[in-house]
Amino acid sequence: MQEISLGAVKEKGIHLSWESIRNIMATQQRVTLMLPTDANTTILLRTTTRPEALHQQLYQALNIKPDPVGKRKTIIDRKNPSANRFQLKILTC
Repeated sequence: MQEISLGAVKEKGIHLSWESIRNIMATQQRVTLMLPTDANTTILLRTTTRPEALHQQLYQALNIKPDPVGKRKTIIDRKNPSANRFQLKILTC
């Protein structure tokens, strides 16, 4: 699979090693915004940073979505933290 994908990247005029591709792609991040509310809950918003131009070129060459996981919204009840274990586990992936 790796050779096929690297060939697809080279066909698009991008001549990089897998190490270079990994280093470039590692600069795009997943981030979590934590918003405490007056109702004793915390809203967690999880998203991916915007891809730069080189990220976009690589995604298109590899036929991959720039944000395959999408956005996530989780509400944490601070009064009853034990009820939130499943929600927190999702966000720590």
